[in-house]
Amino acid sequence: MAKYRVLRGVIANGGSRQVGDVLELSDADARVLLQSGKVELVVEKTTNRAVGVKGSDTKATPRKRKSK
Repeated sequence: MAKYRVLRGVIANGGSRQVGDVLELSDADARVLLQSGKVELVVEKTTNRAVGVKGSDTKATPRKRKSK
């Protein structure tokens, strides 16, 4: 079971669901709703696992193209 966000009003898991609700659906239900465009998979944001490592919060400097 994975988490899905409702894109259009739908009846799922025994009740009416509104746009923006997050549901846990079985694979069979999710497949049908994904194909009809009524739900989308919620992707969990990853966090910075390098907590306490020196330089973990610094961003890389942008590289510029060489002029011709």
